[in-house]
Amino acid sequence: MRDSSGKRVRVSYGQWLGQPPSQIEPVYLEYLAKDVIATRQLYIQLRRRLRRLKKRSGATWGYVSHEWLDSQSRRLGPQTHHVQLRAAVALAEVSERGLHIDPQRRRDLASALEVERDSRKADLATHGYLPGKGSAKALQAILSRIERNRPGRPLPRTPKGKYSAKAADLRDLAAEVPFVDVFLKFHSVQKLLVSFMNKLAKPTVHPSFRTLTRSGRTSSFGEINAQTLPRDGRVRDCFIPKQGYTFVTADYSTIELATLAQACTSQFCLDSQMAAAIRAGRDLHTMVAAHVTSKPVSEVTADERRKAKPINFGRPGGMGLTTLRATAKSSYGLDLSLGASKPATDGRFKTSQG
Repeated sequence: MRDSSGKRVRVSYGQWLGQPPSQIEPVYLEYLAKDVIATRQLYIQLRRRLRRLKKRSGATWGYVSHEWLDSQSRRLGPQTHHVQLRAAVALAEVSERGLHIDPQRRRDLASALEVERDSRKADLATHGYLPGKGSAKALQAILSRIERNRPGRPLPRTPKGKYSAKAADLRDLAAEVPFVDVFLKFHSVQKLLVSFMNKLAKPTVHPSFRTLTRSGRTSSFGEINAQTLPRDGRVRDCFIPKQGYTFVTADYSTIELATLAQACTSQFCLDSQMAAAIRAGRDLHTMVAAHVTSKPVSEVTADERRKAKPINFGRPGGMGLTTLRATAKSSYGLDLSLGASKPATDGRFKTSQG
């Protein structure tokens, strides 16, 4: 269908936002009515197919009973789409209302970061390195010198054979090579200034969300990725509630793992050691970290606990060993060799799930 100006009705609704129905061209109202009818008819057909599917579901692995399935449908809706739709509605409100920024805090932080960046830049100069255009050759020479001073321990390289300058590849060197330590700190500050602080220049920023990605989780994009805010507390302090409102923080302890344990016990009727550990008040991340590091639970550090998270979150979702290694390295600074990955992840199930 097309309107009086030749525009396709299906993709031209935006021009009528906020307008009363009496002002909307009739062809758009006709299309809207037909769309409602078609959606209702589709819903009826899907419900019929779902009822037929439910009758044949008894042989499906993980099936509990018709009563259990009926209770889940009544509580959550007959399709996973219902849960996704509720999430989409809530997140659409976040997108529309936006996240509010305290301009003075943002200016103060930007100034502090600029001072820190300049200080790191001066430190790099003492090592013969000046960040900026044309500095790649100097960096390669410095990394080459570092490698020569570490016989038998080659530095990571790119597919083209150059020394890698990625933070994930250099992070392990920072503790023993002062130049690398300063180099990474400089680029961390520079990234905050260039890639993030510029996004906070407006009083309100509007993130967007996809409620279901290939991994089954929600993702954020748009003016700002609201799910990957820097851990730096100074950055998070820049976000403030709208006037007359208050921030409420809700952090559900190991919610994903608790959900998995509940599914293991109630849906699949398994004897889950993970569920038992949760009921006993034990920390699953610490348990897995203890297994990976071969330490007693009481000796696991906060950093080691953090590094166990990619195993706990990745493997139950079907993450392969290769992707697990990449995620552990980029997000947690944990270098799992292929030889170490499988025993660690296998142990995760023995330790946590049974």
